Parts: sequence; C-alpha cells; structure tokens
Amino acid sequence: MSLYDEYCLICGGPPGDIDLDDLAQQVLTGQCSSPLGTADPRAVAQALATVKANLGWVKHWVGITSDERRWDLGEYTGDGCFRLPDSEQQFLPEGPWRSSHIRMNKWREKRGQPPRELPPYDGPSGIVFHRSCEQVLQADLDYQPSHRALIHRLRDGFNRDGNLVEGLDYGPIVGCFEQYFDYVKAIVDGIDWMLRDPLVHRRSRERIVEMWRNFPRLLM
Repeated sequence: MSLYDEYCLICGGPPGDIDLDDLAQQVLTGQCSSPLGTADPRAVAQALATVKANLGWVKHWVGITSDERRWDLGEYTGDGCFRLPDSEQQFLPEGPWRSSHIRMNKWREKRGQPPRELPPYDGPSGIVFHRSCEQVLQADLDYQPSHRALIHRLRDGFNRDGNLVEGLDYGPIVGCFEQYFDYVKAIVDGIDWMLRDPLVHRRSRERIVEMWRNFPRLLM
C-alpha cells in the first residue's frame, strides 16, 4: 500500500503526519533529501522545531460527503484516508480517488478501450480540509464549502493535488508537494508561515481570504 500526504482543499496545507524531529536530525547529519542550498543546517533544524510547535492545528480535519453531511475527522492514516472517531471505518478524500479514476479512463481511451464506472467505496467519502481553514471562510467571507459546489472542480491530479480546486491560485506552497509535504523546502523558500494556524496568524489568514474572496460567487 502506497503512503503519501493529502492536502487541504482550502489552503493546500499538509496533514502534519511527518516526524519533524527525525527530519531535523536528517538535516543536521546531511542525510536530508531536500536540498538546503546556502541555508545553514542548524537554522533549518531550528525552524523545523518552530514549525512543529505551531503545527498542531493541521491535524484537525473536516470532511463533507455528497449529502452535505459534515464529518469531524480523526488522524490521517498516511495512505490516503482519515480515521473516524469511535468507528472502524475511514473517510476517503474523494478528489485523488476520483482523479486516479479519470486518469485511468484517459489511459483506456487512448487504447480504444471503453471507460469504467467509478468503483464503489464501502465507507464515507468526500471533500476534505482543515477545520481552521473552514472557520476562516465562515467568519471572514460568510462561505461554507459544499460538496455540490466543489467536487467537480477538483484538479485532475493523483496524490499530489487531486484534492485542490481548479482555478484557485495556491501560490508557492504547491512547490512543496511531493510524496510527503517538503517542510525543508518550505523553510528554505521562506514560506513556512503558510503552515501557521490561520485562526491566530494574521498573514496566514489573509492569504486564505485573498485566495477565496471572489471564488465563492463563481460556484453559486
């Protein structure tokens, strides 16, 4: 089973499932796969500690299914799903799942083969995003993301950006999308502030509001 990070539909941020202490040790010992450029390894390691201290918010996610039911999600499993509190079921982000199916049908079309229907999933599935990001849209733009409005506007990407909205400019954070979010690149590029909780960090909040300010009207 492949492991990869899922990304927030609203801000493009990660699920925070990586051991940043271990990553900092890799930076200090020269074993980090992400290039540091001219950055001081000690400064990058210290910045990782700061990111970790302010990263708790990204572990709180919300899912919305096709019936517009809102689900409070548990921890990210690392393989594309979120645990559901007090349940053995998991919540599947529908974006990458749907996108992988679209890509498979394009591959079949090139070979003259008929398309296949989207396979069933024995559990809830839908759009997913950070709880803090949802609260910013509600408070600042009086907007509630809905499955109906957004599910068919998700990007045709697999694992990397299949859960992001087509037409939204997420900015340089998408350059950190790998199998796992590249925290070191975010620090080296000076955009680690995008990983701060938008409910308490002004610049992070303003970024989300600016991204979405005119977008909800396009979805009505």
